[in-house]
Amino acid sequence: MAFSFGAAQSTTTAPSTTTAPAAGAPAQATPTTTNPSTPSASVANIPPYHHSFPRLKYRHAVSIHLGRVKEGYSGRELIHLLSAGGGNDFEDDDDERPIGTILADPTGILKRGQHSEEGLRSALIRCLENDAGNSASSAGGGGGLFGISASGPSFGNPSTQQQQQPQQQQQVCITLHDRPTAVTPSIAKDILRLSEELHINIVDSVALFAEANAMVIGGNTRESDRKELENDFVETLIRKGRVGMVDKTREDTGPASNRQHQSEVSPVVLTARRLFFHERAALLSTILDLIRHRIEAADECTNAPSFDEPNPVIVATDQLLRFGLVGNLIKTIRELNDRTREIRRGLKNLRDERKERERRSGMIGSAVNISGGGAFGSVGGMFAAVPVATGVSETQREQNLDMECALLGFTQMQRHLAAECLFYLAYHTQLTSEEVASLIDLVKDLTNGNESLKDEGLPLLNPLTKDVPNPYEESLDSLSSFSSWQQQQQYGMGAWNKPISLKAKDSKQWESELISNLWGRGQPQLLQCVSTLIMSVMCALDARHLLMEREHHGPNHFGKGNALLPPIRGEVMPSSIGHLQSIHSRLDPESQDVEKQWKRPDIWGLLLVPYALLLRNAAGPQLLSPSRAGGGSRSSPNRSPPVRVGQLNVKATYTKCLVVASQLKSLTFARMSLIPSIGGPVASIVESHGVDASIIDFYMSVFSDFTAQFIDALCATGNLPITRREWYDEEFNLAQTEWAEKEQKRLFGVWAGQAVTEDTSGPREVNVMDRPDCLEDIFALVSSICSTHPEGSKAFWKIVEEEDLNEQDVPMSSVIRLAPSRFLERLDLIHADSDSLLFVYISFLASLALAEGADSYEVTNGASTIHSFLCGDRSINHQSERHVPFGWTNVINAIRFYAEQLSPDEGEDSKKSPTDSFRRSSSNVDESSTSYYYGVSSIGASSATSSSSPEHRGQSRPSSPDDPKKKDLGEVGTNMLMALLSLIANVAARSCAAREHILGVQLPVQNSGVSNEGYQEGSLEILFSLLTTPISPDIKGMTFIAIANLLQPTAPVSSTPGDVVVSSAGKRAWELLELIQLLPIKLLENGSLNPSPVALSSFAALGRSQNPDATELPLSVFPPSGDYGLIYLMEHVEAEAGIYPCTEGFMYLLTTLIRSVGCPADLGSQWRLRSGCSPYIEFVTNFVLPRATGSLKNVKPFPFATIADEYRVMNRALEVIEAIIVRYVVPFRTDNFTFDQFKTEYQSFLHIASSDLGVSLILPEVLRAGDSLDADEVKEAIQDFKNIYINLQDSKGDATSRAQSLNVSAENQALPLPKTPGFYIMSSLLSCDKGHLLSTIHKLLYQHGGSGDVHQCSESMASRSLATALFRDTPPNLACSKHCADYTAQQQRKQVDEDSYQSSISSLQQSMIQSVHPSILASCSENGCQDGISHGKSANDAVLWRERTILLSLRILCAAAAREEAFTQLLKNSSLTLVPTLSFKGPIHGSFAHRLPEEHKVYVAKLSNLLTKGATVTGQPEILPLITDYVGYGASSLNDHQAIAKSAFCIVSYITQTLPQFESVRFLCGDVTNGWRLANAFSRGLLLPSNEGNHSLSIRNAILDLMLSNIEIETSSRLNLSLMTLVQSGCKQNCLSAILELISDVSFVLDPKTSSSAAKCFELIFRLMRLRVSNTPSILLSPHFWHVQAIRYLGIQSPSSPSILHEISLSFCSDNGNDLELSRRNCDVLHSISWLLKGLALELYSLVGDGPGYPKPENLIPTQSLPGLLDVLFSPPNSLLETVLLDLPLGGPNNEFLLQSLNSLTLTHDILKQASAPMKGPSDVCARFEIVDTVKLSSYLRNNQQAEEAPIEWAFAWNSFVARVCACCHIAHAWSDVCRTGAIVSYAMESSGSRIFCMKPIILTEMLCSILLRLNSPDSLDEISQYGALQDDETVLTAGIIDSGSAMPLSVAALCLTDILFTQSLDPAEPSEYIIAEEDVARISALLDGAIFSCTQGGTGMTYPEERAKVLKCALSQILALSEANDL
Repeated sequence: MAFSFGAAQSTTTAPSTTTAPAAGAPAQATPTTTNPSTPSASVANIPPYHHSFPRLKYRHAVSIHLGRVKEGYSGRELIHLLSAGGGNDFEDDDDERPIGTILADPTGILKRGQHSEEGLRSALIRCLENDAGNSASSAGGGGGLFGISASGPSFGNPSTQQQQQPQQQQQVCITLHDRPTAVTPSIAKDILRLSEELHINIVDSVALFAEANAMVIGGNTRESDRKELENDFVETLIRKGRVGMVDKTREDTGPASNRQHQSEVSPVVLTARRLFFHERAALLSTILDLIRHRIEAADECTNAPSFDEPNPVIVATDQLLRFGLVGNLIKTIRELNDRTREIRRGLKNLRDERKERERRSGMIGSAVNISGGGAFGSVGGMFAAVPVATGVSETQREQNLDMECALLGFTQMQRHLAAECLFYLAYHTQLTSEEVASLIDLVKDLTNGNESLKDEGLPLLNPLTKDVPNPYEESLDSLSSFSSWQQQQQYGMGAWNKPISLKAKDSKQWESELISNLWGRGQPQLLQCVSTLIMSVMCALDARHLLMEREHHGPNHFGKGNALLPPIRGEVMPSSIGHLQSIHSRLDPESQDVEKQWKRPDIWGLLLVPYALLLRNAAGPQLLSPSRAGGGSRSSPNRSPPVRVGQLNVKATYTKCLVVASQLKSLTFARMSLIPSIGGPVASIVESHGVDASIIDFYMSVFSDFTAQFIDALCATGNLPITRREWYDEEFNLAQTEWAEKEQKRLFGVWAGQAVTEDTSGPREVNVMDRPDCLEDIFALVSSICSTHPEGSKAFWKIVEEEDLNEQDVPMSSVIRLAPSRFLERLDLIHADSDSLLFVYISFLASLALAEGADSYEVTNGASTIHSFLCGDRSINHQSERHVPFGWTNVINAIRFYAEQLSPDEGEDSKKSPTDSFRRSSSNVDESSTSYYYGVSSIGASSATSSSSPEHRGQSRPSSPDDPKKKDLGEVGTNMLMALLSLIANVAARSCAAREHILGVQLPVQNSGVSNEGYQEGSLEILFSLLTTPISPDIKGMTFIAIANLLQPTAPVSSTPGDVVVSSAGKRAWELLELIQLLPIKLLENGSLNPSPVALSSFAALGRSQNPDATELPLSVFPPSGDYGLIYLMEHVEAEAGIYPCTEGFMYLLTTLIRSVGCPADLGSQWRLRSGCSPYIEFVTNFVLPRATGSLKNVKPFPFATIADEYRVMNRALEVIEAIIVRYVVPFRTDNFTFDQFKTEYQSFLHIASSDLGVSLILPEVLRAGDSLDADEVKEAIQDFKNIYINLQDSKGDATSRAQSLNVSAENQALPLPKTPGFYIMSSLLSCDKGHLLSTIHKLLYQHGGSGDVHQCSESMASRSLATALFRDTPPNLACSKHCADYTAQQQRKQVDEDSYQSSISSLQQSMIQSVHPSILASCSENGCQDGISHGKSANDAVLWRERTILLSLRILCAAAAREEAFTQLLKNSSLTLVPTLSFKGPIHGSFAHRLPEEHKVYVAKLSNLLTKGATVTGQPEILPLITDYVGYGASSLNDHQAIAKSAFCIVSYITQTLPQFESVRFLCGDVTNGWRLANAFSRGLLLPSNEGNHSLSIRNAILDLMLSNIEIETSSRLNLSLMTLVQSGCKQNCLSAILELISDVSFVLDPKTSSSAAKCFELIFRLMRLRVSNTPSILLSPHFWHVQAIRYLGIQSPSSPSILHEISLSFCSDNGNDLELSRRNCDVLHSISWLLKGLALELYSLVGDGPGYPKPENLIPTQSLPGLLDVLFSPPNSLLETVLLDLPLGGPNNEFLLQSLNSLTLTHDILKQASAPMKGPSDVCARFEIVDTVKLSSYLRNNQQAEEAPIEWAFAWNSFVARVCACCHIAHAWSDVCRTGAIVSYAMESSGSRIFCMKPIILTEMLCSILLRLNSPDSLDEISQYGALQDDETVLTAGIIDSGSAMPLSVAALCLTDILFTQSLDPAEPSEYIIAEEDVARISALLDGAIFSCTQGGTGMTYPEERAKVLKCALSQILALSEANDL
């Protein structure tokens, strides 16, 4: 309900008046008079809204002034605004402080108002009580405070209420806006509700309610504020606050429940809530906006050559800093943290109270007595809220609870926002030592918490016990009941205490509880805030950048550095530390007391690092270079004299800080906690969708620079930490020593005769939890940074400028290159010392390979530089003799060693398989070989310590290679192998030269230690041999990725030598993939008679046993046998963890092979009858996708650990399908034809598809280029449409033997030839029964909320990541939690002693430590087969993989739509049988059902019919409306932000072209028949930002083209797609509002990238207005719309600034024509102005109440706006039409480029006939123009073997010339229309007797003369001027010879004006004011005569000059008739 306040006046002066509410709006009452007897004493004086809530006004003023500064205006106003106040902008504010002071003090964001409120509150409560009493007496009930009706009664003045019933005591009078106003009981309820919910003063509540009421009724709000109020900011706050604070059973977070809650609250209250939170958030958002503008200004100052004049933004914001902004932001964070704690405590009390009440009452949903301040349980509470009545409904109670949750979410968001402000300030501004010290104290206090207030802070959580949820459904106490029950049974007691069968929770449920509990405690949100503050301290102590100083408004006078410790000049040290004392006292590494003050020493240790880097410059130059002790030492440097600054030993402090940080595991905290907390869901609460990726990139860029400095400092001081193995060995030796000493003491006691108990426990075990940060942790931090932010890897390189030499070694130019950093040089020197160092070295190289180069060229990036090191072209180090080079040969050799050592010994299995010949027997390894030297010997290493070492766990094996025991990799071996593979993968993905080089590596085969020179193994063979070994799925997956990246093509068409190598390697890879038989084709072959395995293979050791409950579906299809290869790994190994690296890598390799070399038809022909790649494709389509999506019946779907894992698998599967269908070419016929003929037809098909099928936006992504076709593939595609069988009876003996394993009947001894994968995909997509592939795509499109909730995937991942970050390096998991619970139960039952229990818990926790892995990015390509470049993406980016899944799903549909016509035509009269190659039915004991062959007939339908069938499963949404929603989706993670929208629009365009208009509209709208969903999607698509590149293929142009093509179709607006989307009411945005928003920006019209879209926008508006639709928006019907547009583009802006048309005309006439983009822009703008002029003509007709055509006087109803518009158009001086006429570019082309190009060549008639095509565009504009189709021309010339270059160049010149002529003709026609319409309207108005505007004859006479002057050639004007017929200023209107096409409409306008002027003058019966002077008649006659003469001169137009001459002769004949009649 929406109400307006009624004024309570004391006198009766006028009768009451009411205004009817608008349609659909609630009732309202206007102020009326009152009865004198009505009490009018005001209870309170309510101040204006902006007095109590001024922040929105502040933000508006600041944004205006910032905008003016950006536009180039002086910044004095901004400086004044932020210092002395805002002048008139804030004249009604009662706060006299300057606005700068207000902005500098953001404390008190939720501070309660200071107004006195008791009297008003009491009066409102009495009003409610009286109203409740009257209601009880009349209706028998009362509502109380919460008893508010959703559509309560309207209220008015007391007089009106008195006339109905005496209720004077039910009204409260207040003074609002200086007027007495009455408040009715219903409004009193809402006011009190707002006061309680928002915890604000009752006076402020009234002011807020009044403002919201005015917005709802009057709409008096700014556009920017209106858009903010329309978003779901409050709903997001509620959802964030409810996480963990409200029971899952009571959480109503869905859209339906939100709408239900909102429907029960009045619109005014909803608006007031939104307004409150937006206003409260405006202060910090304004500060952040100012700080970001300050950063931009600081960058400008940094790049400026001098700082003479300070930037106004810097000056203005410096004032805020001097007012104490930094300190106040710190106070704000403390205040908001306290508020957050109090609100959370109150919500927890409410939750506990409700649970207790429910427990006592025994039922859920009983009434809750919420007393006092909402969630705070006492009267007043924190915000002194009003008491709440009892007996409220559950819904009302939930609404009140929602506002408490919203306040919680709001305080957390504001706390984080304040921390962001500090970060951005510290990044570029010099902070004082006091400010930095306060920042450090804030971090400490937030981390430590407050025990007295029960604030835990940020402790390191325990992953096993109290900080994780119960892993079982029942209480853990039930675990100990088993022993009690056993005792009772032994003594014959009853059986009622039987043990409870504990059921473990589902992993998803357990993880959800974990995340919910932690977020309910507020610790993830606090971690994010603390992490931002830590980054702020890093920036504040940074000494390598230019910092801005606040006093002088510029950078520090010493340049780069930090004023806290200025750069040391020379050897002079400061005499004292001065202002560093406060910082040093908090970050003193020597002080144990300081460390003890922190509950998290790791956080304190991380803060020591930036402090050390600050001291680095003063520590002495000897610490800035690496140690000289052989280059390999990692010990501390030699002692040197201390460097002191005052009493501070700088060198010792500097070194100690670096060491302590590693000792306290600060690097682990940074890796596991700090990085995941950057960005995340708290930041996403801000009023936007998701987190801006640029913000995260900025944070990570800062942190990567910081980490690079830290590592460089470690290298410079020689303080690189030791490796994990070295640490473990030291600890192990120490434990042995301690045990030996203890044993010696015991023996000494025995010898001395003492009673000593023998200790058999042995040496203590090494506790890895005590391990400090080692060298591997440094690498792990770098790897984590590079994986999260690949651009950050560049920070770990050194950027150098080198001379580029020519072949004679002469310097040519300087280039910027990447050079080895100090850390890389050090690692390169020491990596040979141990295998752990080698692992770090290789992994670091893999991370560095992700860096982009200094330019866009591949040869300068990190991968190419690493390749140059490893291939020997460049060297990392030159100075060390003991340096051992490391290259690609070593990498491949090491991988081969692993493959040989892990490979099963030959002879173990008597059964031979196709893989036997591929595997090599293992042999003893020479310890002196390079393989052993480079650390791969760890596989066979055995030692006394390996069994107990977590570092070496799982490494040992028997020393003899002949030992049959299983060989396994340990942690070091696993890490080494992963590092080697990731190095290959990262470098190969980004360097073409590296791919070619690695593929060419050949190693000699070694057998029994003797080299076999006759046979060599290539890198591909070695990598595939590794896949045959029993390695873990993640290593297999990495191997697949490495192979796939090696096979990446460099271009769509293989033409370079490198591509030839890759193509050959791709074919070899298919053969090797078939040879190793990872996919069990023999077992799965359709109709196979091969027996199923009965024993588990060696793979089974990696799996798990399966024990599904009898009542549940099984977890797998196939038994856990390793013979099933990839299927076994996926179902029984990968599914256990919910992560599928091996399956993903395998599918990625398939995609790469298909894109590079296609699908060989003869694959496997040596041992398979049905050869080809079909088995691999069917594995993806028939097994992986159905199992992943849950569409496979009778089995559970695959579990996934995260959403990112789920969509990554979906993405890889869809990539395979997309690659197949895009590469598939459907033959146009099956008869005999040559390949060249097919290519010609295919080129024609591509040309048609780009226009008719609506796939032009993504044509290269869904259809192959014609020059990439393969003759063999075309031949295979033709065979698909024939039933071809393999006749076994006629086959050779080998074929018959191979067929014996297949179930082939004796009657039909033939096998069908397999279809190509492309045919299989197409038939599945177009299957008449809507096959599973289409159903899968349907499901993928609507999962997780469709297009509206894509970003929730990222939010879910970020919530999980932040929650687990609280545990640092031991994130919890369900398995370990269950083990811990079991151990605890055993300990409680006294089954184990305390020592054993603690040892088990310790071992369990040590096993949870996350291992380090090299950085690897998931490769993906967005442009399908047309893009051979693999872009590295984060594997955990859930939004990226969700968006890619959507994109691929839509592209597959688009590709099918483009091929369906030819595909269905070939299948129309044929009966084909499709027999799958494999059958994925699991074996059933005693059954042969899985061995029966499968086959089915091919029946297909049109895709449009399948898409319009609706959902096949109940509850699924229709697919077409889902696809339509994606038209407006802007992708945030893809390179092309419009990629999804383009693909979705292609389907929409396909449907509109395939189905009739009314059917397509109905299906696209779906259930929402009014079309708001369609309109909203299209409008969002129009507003999507444009991408770089071809802007003509933007989604905006496509939508506009579709609407233009449908707008004039004869149908109702409900079924017309264009009208439905343009003028749709009832939705937030329609296409018309989007178009108006676009053209309101002049730059949109003038930008060459968007000018064509702007022309279509103007055309669309014109055509919509011409249709005069009934529901046309009022903005178009207003009399000033086109008038305003004309003034904007045609009017003179100022004497020194001509009109936009004038500038465009000058550019149009002066450009040389060779700039095609500029020429096209000019033509587009001319077309826009043409539609504008035509709109003016329509507006003139509308102003006289008539439609287009000649107005009839009796129908005219002139409006008041008509005279003004006519005056602007015609009246001199500065007549708009005359100005436009002067600016019109009507002359022919005068530039040399076009003339020379057109005259340089003459094409034959046959060529022009074949290549000519109508010009694209509106038919009424472009119908007469023809252009040359360059595609047709090129094809014709190529077929006739003629040169193409010159004709194509001529065609481009001709097309440009035609476009220019068309634009000139169009604008001339449009100008003529306006001129004639204005003259006709004026004449018709005079004829009707109206005198509102009488156009004087002189005006029309001058306009006629102006037209005729433009029609005269220079020669004719010279003749006329000789007779004195021209005035002095008339020669300026000449512009050379006018084009004939442009001259014709001007001639028609001249005829019209002549007719009006001279027709009335010839009629003596009708006295007229149109009397022409004799001299004017002579002048007009002379000009007409000259214009007729000019028709015979020149011109290159498209019309004949005779037609123009005839028109002008008609005008001349009228003048001659007048002259004859009047004897002139």
